Amino acid sequence: MFADALARCAATEPALPADRSGDLIDLADRLRAPLTVAVRGRPGVGRRTVARALTCAGVTTVDRGAELVVRVLAEVPKPEDLAALAGPDRPGLLILNKADLTGFRPGGPVAAAARYCVRLAASTGVPAEPMVALAAVAADGLADGPEDPDGGALAALRVLVTAPADLSSPDAFLAGAHPLSARVRAGLLERLDLFGIAHAVVALRADPAAGGAEVCAALRRAGRIEPVIAALARAGATPMYRRVAAATARLRELACGDPDAEDAVAGFLAGDDAVAARAAAAAAVLASAGLTVESGAADPEGPGRPEPGLRAALRWRRYRDGPLDALHRDCAGDLVRAALRPAPAGPTRCGPTR
Repeated sequence: MFADALARCAATEPALPADRSGDLIDLADRLRAPLTVAVRGRPGVGRRTVARALTCAGVTTVDRGAELVVRVLAEVPKPEDLAALAGPDRPGLLILNKADLTGFRPGGPVAAAARYCVRLAASTGVPAEPMVALAAVAADGLADGPEDPDGGALAALRVLVTAPADLSSPDAFLAGAHPLSARVRAGLLERLDLFGIAHAVVALRADPAAGGAEVCAALRRAGRIEPVIAALARAGATPMYRRVAAATARLRELACGDPDAEDAVAGFLAGDDAVAARAAAAAAVLASAGLTVESGAADPEGPGRPEPGLRAALRWRRYRDGPLDALHRDCAGDLVRAALRPAPAGPTRCGPTR
């Protein structure tokens, strides 16, 4: 939103010199760039598999210089994980991988893992999501086609629908006589694990005509990739807000010493578009922290409901003046400024009104 307003300003403000317009467009492009995510974790927790699953889902993963750190756990946090939580690169999201191994409890292992993640988030202050990364990765590219002498993976799964195999353990699945060769079963086990095989077979049993796309969708649901991506988007609200704050500071630097640019930038930053865009970014940060923030109004002390602008501004000012860190104080200030403005009828001119 801030990037769009900035690009409009660069395109429509006649007072901006051409080089400054180009600088604004570059800033807008950087604001639109995908969030960069680092996936970290101890050996054996499936860090690389989680990273691959996120990459397949369109997340930009990097090894260094990430804006958001994801920490992969298995079972319970170990001393290395606790050290990472207390360190300078504190993760913004915890992923409890291998959720299918949580144990047989009410609702199944993944439901048990989800309940544990609620407790984990409460104890660490970092949101946590369960995941079965191997199932999510297996969904990528699964399709009909020859993979071995007995046919493709999907064809092999169809055989398991009509000739069930023992899925009680990996050894049981591989042992004994079966229409599928032991080698084909071993390939399925390596690619899907027992959890993925079971979910794929259930999907094919429910819909015998299902193809690769339908089985892939079932595996993605089983792997919980979509809830993880949604949690990642919420956790990304803070670094995205910091992008907007950094862009605001850079705008002021670019305009320094150039009267025309100074007026145009000041007009843009004081205009309805920029104020509303900053408020939207701030609202996302506060919503990720558990506050209810509604479009055009907010209630930091309880359920959101439409409020007159002045009353909303007073409430957010009272919230801002409480015991907050600098980030949430800045966010509350942005909402105060936005609440004191009437909703604009459309995009506003970014330059000053003379």
